[in-house]
Amino acid sequence: MLTEEIPPGDATDISCLQGTVDLDAGEVELIAACLADPQAILISGDKRALRALVSGCPPDISVRLHGRVVCLEQLLVLIARRTSCAIVVQGVLANRELDTAIRAVVAPGGCTEAQFFEGMDAYVAHLRTETANLLLQT
Repeated sequence: MLTEEIPPGDATDISCLQGTVDLDAGEVELIAACLADPQAILISGDKRALRALVSGCPPDISVRLHGRVVCLEQLLVLIARRTSCAIVVQGVLANRELDTAIRAVVAPGGCTEAQFFEGMDAYVAHLRTETANLLLQT
């Protein structure tokens, strides 16, 4: 089965997350669902929310998510390595204004493969310093 219904998160986790500044209701639900399934991985492009998980949530929450979060930049790198960097860059160009890191790495005219991987890897490394051990080791 390619799709699966996401089970609701634990009420205690939801309650704990709801008071966190910079987490909206949808993020709270997704994070709580991820916490409820130890095999789940959270994929998020919202770096503000990832930082909030470390700085605004009780330590128990972020510890339970250690190594289980993939940010947008990691996902793009994984796709580029498995398919083609040129295809990923081409796909990103149409929507590059939606993400600060992507906008910094992918210029309006595109970028080289080396620039793409170097820029994305640097951004992910920086995000790791801000989010402790949340990000999956890729």
